[in-house]
Amino acid sequence: MRTEYHDGRAYYVATYRGTEYCLSRLCDAWFVRTQRLALGRHFNSGGGKYYRTLAEVAAGCRAFGSEADLTKAVFGIDLLQSA
Repeated sequence: MRTEYHDGRAYYVATYRGTEYCLSRLCDAWFVRTQRLALGRHFNSGGGKYYRTLAEVAAGCRAFGSEADLTKAVFGIDLLQSA
């Protein structure tokens, strides 16, 4: 997973099984945008889905790994060492 910053906003990007997933925070929810890489980056807008929590993102999108992985990437907190 890599982090990109555009216009002051953080985007977390992961690639899984030929699809690029981009996670970002929108208002009170997390939004995951998808893009099939085989169809081309510029002409394929893909789809997207809203999630309320990072736990829901981890459960609904395998590309980002576990909730602990997401929390560490987004907030810099290692849940496994905090316990």
